Amino acid sequence: MYLPVRNLRVRPICNEISSRSRVVSNFFTKSAKVQARTRNFVAPRAHATANVPVAEETTQSTGDFMIYNTLSRKKEVFTTREDQGNRVGMYVCGVTVYDFSHIGHARAYVSFDVLYRYLMSKGYDVTYCRNFTDVDDKIIKRSTETGISPEDLTNRFIAEFHKDVESLYCLPPSVEPKVTESIPSIVAMIGTIIDNGHAYAVDGDVYFNVPSLNEYGVLSGRNTEDNRAGERVSVDARKKHPADFALWKAAKEGEISWESPWGPGRPGKKEGRGSSLGVHNMLFSAGVGCLLSMIVRDPL
Repeated sequence: MYLPVRNLRVRPICNEISSRSRVVSNFFTKSAKVQARTRNFVAPRAHATANVPVAEETTQSTGDFMIYNTLSRKKEVFTTREDQGNRVGMYVCGVTVYDFSHIGHARAYVSFDVLYRYLMSKGYDVTYCRNFTDVDDKIIKRSTETGISPEDLTNRFIAEFHKDVESLYCLPPSVEPKVTESIPSIVAMIGTIIDNGHAYAVDGDVYFNVPSLNEYGVLSGRNTEDNRAGERVSVDARKKHPADFALWKAAKEGEISWESPWGPGRPGKKEGRGSSLGVHNMLFSAGVGCLLSMIVRDPL
């Protein structure tokens, strides 16, 4: 018998019904049917206890396995730091919560749920971090369009996201930090980046100075000069280089903002995602043996 799965896309927040809605709904339904036929699946969050049943997933001892290293462009034996035993930190970039999830999110989080489960099945003690970007240009725009406060809007779609990943039987991560709850650490991090010569302030905005970091783009393999201005980074004559991107944005009238050394504002898109870099530091400070940093951009 197949488990019933609700239609996840019958009512988009704006009064528009798109073909994408039907495609995603069908994807989730089919995925749940496959999970229902799979033995020993773990129940979703709504039916799980606060403690994930790790004991059932760690019946094997840790052993060698291969994983693709984006930096070296080859598969390598997965290892943790020698002095940290079997502890692993895994960071996967989360969603920007201004609308329902889509099929790209489903692919990403099912994929990393498989890796999360596999690491635990190998006996690793995994700290899995997946963040929420809950302040952003798109969130502010949608809030203005609908008359819903940014907080109510993002809380709604955080709840919807949880329902979606539960329907796919993804395990909940160890920690889910929000950008709005990480502002002090973000401001401190931006200050450190400026002090290290990799960012600069202009009229209340702070931009990352891309040419100052020789290693920028090494993971993607892309040449910065080949990127087309305006595609993912806005064109701004105040920037030192077209590829420079905002770490901090000065507040516009009526926008949500926080105080900073550069004036009231909010994190930029990349810094919002990068708020979890603070979690990176937390994981290392806690002595986590290996950090799998998987920055998966929202396919927006």
